[in-house]
Amino acid sequence: MTMPLLCSACSSGLSEQDVRDRLGRWLSPGKAMVFSQTDSCTAAAFHVRNTAVKSSLVMANDPAIALFQLKRVGIVGLSVPGMTPAQATEIIATSDFPTAVAVIRVGQSAQPCMEPDFQQAIYNAVHDPKTVLILDAESVSLIVLDRTQKRIFFITGASH
Repeated sequence: MTMPLLCSACSSGLSEQDVRDRLGRWLSPGKAMVFSQTDSCTAAAFHVRNTAVKSSLVMANDPAIALFQLKRVGIVGLSVPGMTPAQATEIIATSDFPTAVAVIRVGQSAQPCMEPDFQQAIYNAVHDPKTVLILDAESVSLIVLDRTQKRIFFITGASH
């Protein structure tokens, strides 16, 4: 079963407050550092007040469980001890290629909203084993909780 992460021709249309409210369900976003939006994408970064994940987010410590939960409830936090989010998503990609492609498309379609420094910060975060990756099929977004740098990144693009 493929996650409904694709919707061509949808526009982002999210305000900073919309993003903050969505993130606030599971995390503790602080002051906005970056908010960039076009008709086709949104990219935001917030300071984080607390690096804990709220109990309202289903967390998985195994890529297979994360994929199962994503399909079951539409959102999942992924944090595998001793593994970076990049490594964990590679495992997901080998077991469910359509979901992996959908996740990649979200990132690619959000590129017009991301400056090079923003892209580098996300890259660094997903290569840190302390980082939590949140896959959100409902808002078709990727959320990165960078616990080391105490930041939250949110990206979504036209593929939703």
